[in-house]
Parts: sequence; C-alpha cells; structure tokens
Amino acid sequence: MIPRQAFGWNVEDLYGKLFTINILYGIDMKEKYMVLPSSRFDEIRLVKVPKDLDTNEAYRFATGIIAQAEETNSDYRWEDIAEALEARGFEPVEAMIGPALD
Repeated sequence: MIPRQAFGWNVEDLYGKLFTINILYGIDMKEKYMVLPSSRFDEIRLVKVPKDLDTNEAYRFATGIIAQAEETNSDYRWEDIAEALEARGFEPVEAMIGPALD
C-alpha cells in the first residue's frame, strides 16, 4: 500500500494566479485533472476529467454545467454541481489546497 503522504502540485487558475494543490500519494497522475477555481480557497475543487474528453471539451462541459447550476438555483451548493459533473463522467477528487493551518 502506498503511504498517504501529500506532495505539492503548482497550478495556474483561470485568472493567472499560481497556487499549490497538495495531493495524496496514490492518485494516478497519468489522468487529466481540472482545477475548478473559486475566490474562496476552501471552495476550490479538483476533478478528474473523463478519458473521452480533450482539454477544451472538458473545460466547456465543466463551465457549462456550473453555469447551468448557478442559473437554475440561486442557492446551489457544491453537491449540486458535483452530481451534475459526475453524471457527465467527471470524478471529484479530495485535495487539500495550500498548506495545512494546524
């Protein structure tokens, strides 16, 4: 079994800001991942992109799904978006953004 230690992955969000995503060992880095940015660091999400989508298609699907959730329900939550993303084949991935504050 692979130890559950984290390593940092520097990523640029849609607004050009660089931040580090700490990822637990054991995640297959051969897969494509997408960072869903947020103005609040605790709401930034990481999802695994379906194999049948290229980068541009994945971006269009994800932004469309998020926009639809925002338009149809003003009180939307991450769970609503995650459910819609999972229906299209995206898989939410547990990730800790930035260093632990403990």
